[in-house]
Amino acid sequence: MPIRKTLAFLLLAGLAPAAHAANWIAIQGTEPADAKPVKLFGFIQGTYEQSFGDPVTGLTSSNLAPHNGHQAIFNTFGGDESTSTFNIRRARLGVRGALEDTKINYFLMAEFGNNAITRVDSVALTDASVTFNYLPGARLRAGRFKMPTMDEALEGNPFAADFINFSAIAAQLVQENRVQAGATPAENAFIGGNSAFRDVGVQVFDWFRQGQMEYTYALAVSNGTPSIGTDDNDDKDVTGRLQASYVFQGPLYGAHRQELSAFVWRGEGKRDYQSDSYRRLRQGVGIHYNRAPWRVRGEYVHAAGMIDAGINPAFQGGTPNVAPTGKAKGWYVQTSYTLTPNWELNLRYDTLNRQYDNAAQERVFKTWTVGGQYLFNPKARLMVNYEFRDLEAPQGNADARRIADAMADRMLAQAVVTF
Repeated sequence: MPIRKTLAFLLLAGLAPAAHAANWIAIQGTEPADAKPVKLFGFIQGTYEQSFGDPVTGLTSSNLAPHNGHQAIFNTFGGDESTSTFNIRRARLGVRGALEDTKINYFLMAEFGNNAITRVDSVALTDASVTFNYLPGARLRAGRFKMPTMDEALEGNPFAADFINFSAIAAQLVQENRVQAGATPAENAFIGGNSAFRDVGVQVFDWFRQGQMEYTYALAVSNGTPSIGTDDNDDKDVTGRLQASYVFQGPLYGAHRQELSAFVWRGEGKRDYQSDSYRRLRQGVGIHYNRAPWRVRGEYVHAAGMIDAGINPAFQGGTPNVAPTGKAKGWYVQTSYTLTPNWELNLRYDTLNRQYDNAAQERVFKTWTVGGQYLFNPKARLMVNYEFRDLEAPQGNADARRIADAMADRMLAQAVVTF
């Protein structure tokens, strides 16, 4: 425990850039008036991760009931051999630009890093979309792109994310991992890579300014399949988001404008699982305030159906489980303070109540993340986070409680370079 407290103190004592806020739907879907026909871009995120805690012993496949596990509870890499690792978490290369006097925009990007997106293929296409800006008030985007959901999912990760890991709410409820049901839960398997908050479909969207007020809407119809490919059923997902912002200062096409925004979003569709079709609903509401030197954001998310119920056993490489009719809810609040143009401090609390409708399988995740960042220049920064993690199984069996008690804290460091 003294080591953990020391790490947290060091983070708060000195370990990051100007405030991050933006209209991400506009930035990622369109190009500014002076955009070039071809612009290459990309980023690399190299990480180091260390977990603290001892794996639970004496558990077997027979007494590890389905849904007892949760991905990386013990934070071991490659079974139980290591509790620390270096990794190229993300390495993406893309091209974007504008044609026909910016009436047509395009966005193309691929992932080369080692993460859940590339769990099947070593290289995966993350984005491939075209936007048509011909109809006033109704821009049309088609292809694969981020769905208009929670703020954490929409923001440009390499230069705007304040934390190395997503909150449990974003990672478990909004980011999707499709699972193929086996004859038994032990034979379940992932279908393709992680959704990375994206889907293939069409979206109509736009934004409107009235003085310092800005109103944004987006409505998408998509396949409901995490990876690139055609739809696997006749049901389509419908996802929408509304946002109202009071802009203190800053341009539209910028990730550092100062604003006060409130937003609401909802996405619903169906998923095939175990020879049946189940409703998948995700919805949320939130607010963020950004005015130097402070930045504060909070969001509440509710989920019903196709709940990610963790992996079994609770190590990387375990078998995935799904609660097809389960429910979950969670919220987070985070704040950041800019000390200087180069240094920033970050603090987040997030809590997720997973399967609260099933007493035996209910799991409550609580995480405090203390972090800091150092900005070398606008294109390079160093991030350090320490996560105080807690897991509860209020009415779980003895093994479930033992696993919950063994939830490991984590320390992470990440170097980010964009180009």
